[in-house]
Amino acid sequence: SSARRGAITETTHVFRWRAASEWGTVDRLPLKRPLGKEPAVQRLWNLDILRIVAISAVVVIHTTQNMSKLDVTGLDWAVLNVYDGLVRWAVPVFVMISGVLFLNPAKEQPLKKLYAKNVLRIVTIILFWGLVYAALNRPPADLSSESLYAFFCTAVLGHYHMWFLYMIAGLYILVPVMRCIAASPRTLDYFLAVAFVLNTALPFLTSFGHLSLITQLTDNMLFQMPLGYSFYFLLGFWLSQRDFTRKQETGIYLLGIAGVAATILLTYAASQAAGKPVLTYY
Repeated sequence: SSARRGAITETTHVFRWRAASEWGTVDRLPLKRPLGKEPAVQRLWNLDILRIVAISAVVVIHTTQNMSKLDVTGLDWAVLNVYDGLVRWAVPVFVMISGVLFLNPAKEQPLKKLYAKNVLRIVTIILFWGLVYAALNRPPADLSSESLYAFFCTAVLGHYHMWFLYMIAGLYILVPVMRCIAASPRTLDYFLAVAFVLNTALPFLTSFGHLSLITQLTDNMLFQMPLGYSFYFLLGFWLSQRDFTRKQETGIYLLGIAGVAATILLTYAASQAAGKPVLTYY
């Protein structure tokens, strides 16, 4: 009967993953589910839309790759530089989306599942396409050990545009460590601050040919994990845990526009000065 079915149905809530004591208030999205079953997983449509936009941006990046063969003083190169500079955010956004999903404290990420599902899937793709590209571009000349080893290395290292897969595999391996960082708001804030300085601020400042001593010092310190895409992975999670005011959102959008404009203009200026493409600001 409908009354009996109603009796075995409870109203539950899916909480937006944040610790109320540390991150602020807890947002609740009410869903109904039968007793004894896991809570329904809500699809995050905003992330889906962001993926679609980022995929389109990646397509634009690949269509502008011929700009390296053009004269930097020509109009064609300048136009492609604008297109390329407009969409350089695409890969970091993909990484931030992964951070939102993999660092969710409400979703367990046991090592067995992480390696058996996520890491293994990426490794399988790398090996398959690595073999395909190696067979097409550098097949073994003969059956000698040297030739076969060269083919093996080519297959394992993959084609140049497969770098994204290797980067994602490395981030997946670091997920347990990054989940520990994300679990503590203060630790997360500190990590992002250090990573921002090392990944963005210092490279930008030293790109003008000054402060080389600072570069040498940081190189001597052998920083590893704060460098690279772990910054974006954790930044995506950090942003998902924040409720920004309208004024703060406007400031973020303006900074984004300023960053895109700086990327285009600085790349153009540096390339004109060097007489060849300078991609430092991409």
